[in-house]
Amino acid sequence: MNQSKAEALYDALTNANTKRLVEAFYEGFNGRYGILHLLSESGGTLSAGEIAEKQQLSTARIAAVLSSLQRGGYVKRSKCCIDGRRTLVTITEKGKAFLPEHKKEVIGRIQQTLSALSDGEQEQFCRLLFQLLA
Repeated sequence: MNQSKAEALYDALTNANTKRLVEAFYEGFNGRYGILHLLSESGGTLSAGEIAEKQQLSTARIAAVLSSLQRGGYVKRSKCCIDGRRTLVTITEKGKAFLPEHKKEVIGRIQQTLSALSDGEQEQFCRLLFQLLA
């Protein structure tokens, strides 16, 4: 991509109208949902440090999100019986039940966002996105 196209893309992505796109794609996968999904896919329990590493977030940010999740009843935290310095995080039944609900909500936002494109443009967008993610 040349400099001019990259600058135009930067300008478009920093425009206030990108909030809808960010909400549809990014916000559906980071923070609380990302942690719950990670726990679910990892057998239900991970250390707080493992979550921070896998989510590429600081331990302070993870601690804040985990506090929110725990207050909501989505996870429980406990000290590791082998190494008391480690905090183990386990997804609760409420957390497990939240995942399919949230997935449905995010899919709806994605569909709504992409409805501005024709069927062919949607196919092209998805093909290019999958290519970038591969």
